[in-house]
Amino acid sequence: MFTKTYIRGTSRRVGVGLVLSLSAAALGVVAAGPAQAAPADRSAVSATSALVYQKTNYADDLFQVDTVTKTAKRLSLAEWARLGYPQPTVVPAITGTKYVKIAASDRLFAVVGNTSTELTFAAWRGAGYPTPSVVAAEYVKYTGWNSIYAVSFVTTDKNEWVWVQLTFDEWVRAGQPAPKPCDWIIGSRYLHNINPVSAEQYPMVLLFEGKYMPLARWAWEAAGSPVPEATYGGNTTVAPW
Repeated sequence: MFTKTYIRGTSRRVGVGLVLSLSAAALGVVAAGPAQAAPADRSAVSATSALVYQKTNYADDLFQVDTVTKTAKRLSLAEWARLGYPQPTVVPAITGTKYVKIAASDRLFAVVGNTSTELTFAAWRGAGYPTPSVVAAEYVKYTGWNSIYAVSFVTTDKNEWVWVQLTFDEWVRAGQPAPKPCDWIIGSRYLHNINPVSAEQYPMVLLFEGKYMPLARWAWEAAGSPVPEATYGGNTTVAPW
């Protein structure tokens, strides 16, 4: 069984950030002072940070890119608003993109900082057919489900790890690995059970791949104690953990 630290990746969290060192001149504000000081200020800004905004034609994510350090940060809607809604340049690939695939699968992912996106063939062609790096994977499954997933920890955010639900042929190609029981798989939803079968049952239900499973408290805590999205009052279809 994965430990809580392992599955949530907290011990691996390193973060991706940008150093924003914009002078008053870069913001369009002319500061009072000796005229000869201005060229030095502009030089300092251009040497430390050159920020542009980019998005691809295959995803809606907006990135702030430092063209000096070749690093990118995905912006939230609130961050984009605070910056004044700068219009991004549409590019085939975000600056600093890495391309990866899991050995057993032909699916290709673009990884930018802490964000991974599966590529279509058209997106891969638009990027110039980059050769992906093959990354190692763990093979996992939920108790009570038949689906086996390959997961690779190419980012520090568990929601952005590369997840591939394996077909039977891909599983055979991987060497028929025995999957480890897992505490969390992408696509999982957690519901509050308003009709538990007994007073002792913990009132939390996992919804995954169309099936419902009542959770024990330890299983809910191992998944990070997620806040339930909705309520549930029907019958579960998988034996409880």
